[in-house]
Amino acid sequence: MWRSTLGATYRPNDKWAYTLAARYTGKQYATLDNTDVFQHVFQAFDPFIVVDMKLHYNATTNLSFDFGIDNIFNAQYFLFHPFPGRTFVLAGKYTF
Repeated sequence: MWRSTLGATYRPNDKWAYTLAARYTGKQYATLDNTDVFQHVFQAFDPFIVVDMKLHYNATTNLSFDFGIDNIFNAQYFLFHPFPGRTFVLAGKYTF
């Protein structure tokens, strides 16, 4: 099985950061003799490539916001159970 992750972050200034990342996992087997070859079913371990992105904004020295999309291309894959499709994430952080 192969696994790899490639990511890059671009920071044009102190306020903004843009991140793009891709994750790859090759075929995995759950049996000792590697006879489980079915894909896209429960208890399968599918190979997959997933691309994620995140925007980070520092509004002030104490307040920041993040917006992200996990699995941008809505890849359908199983790692024993189906993994979620495209997911949107919004977060805020205030530091005292």
